[in-house]
Amino acid sequence: MEEYLYWKVTEFLIVKKEYRILQLSQEHGELWLEKTENKNTQVVRLLHYNLDWSNWLLRDIGMTAENGDRIRRKLAKGELKILNLYFSAYSPVDDYEFRMTEPTLSENGKVNVESIIVDRANASEALWKIENRMDGNIEIDLAEEYSVDDIESIKKKALSSAVGRAKEEQSIFNYGKPFFTYLFIAVQVLMFLVLEAAGGKHGYFNADKIWCKIQPSYT
Repeated sequence: MEEYLYWKVTEFLIVKKEYRILQLSQEHGELWLEKTENKNTQVVRLLHYNLDWSNWLLRDIGMTAENGDRIRRKLAKGELKILNLYFSAYSPVDDYEFRMTEPTLSENGKVNVESIIVDRANASEALWKIENRMDGNIEIDLAEEYSVDDIESIKKKALSSAVGRAKEEQSIFNYGKPFFTYLFIAVQVLMFLVLEAAGGKHGYFNADKIWCKIQPSYT
């Protein structure tokens, strides 16, 4: 169930909310997504991992904040808000709620991490929190178990959509680059012709220094 929810939320974020993949672990159990246009949540980190103790949870949230700060610098952002999602069969066996009541900040205070645990006992409530944060409906039919084919189908759809969007954005970038290059060249040629015409009639044009002077006309 938790693996199904992990990929269902991933699909929702990539397909419907148009988040991009930043990092994906080799086993696909940890995923970082980004959408810098979203002012409320620029980065979402999803982790499929069975939680045991709250001390581990505390350390992991701290590591998430510091890793988020490295991402913040790469994205050239002044501040970064991260939604940190844990998908686990059960919550930690000891008291952990007090560690998650308030967002965790990075050491420099520039990264804000809000954490949510999605487990079998509180799946509906946790999904509601995610939907509320993302302003959208995830459309999940909760069941006690799901087939491997169901999970693989959702996983394939999410990752394929992410790859397709990345290729599309890269194509737009590559298409736009020559356009502006040619536009710049056209402007330079036009300016050259204007200056040449002005130099021939009323002044002069210095090609080495790239400047011109227009002599005033007298009547």
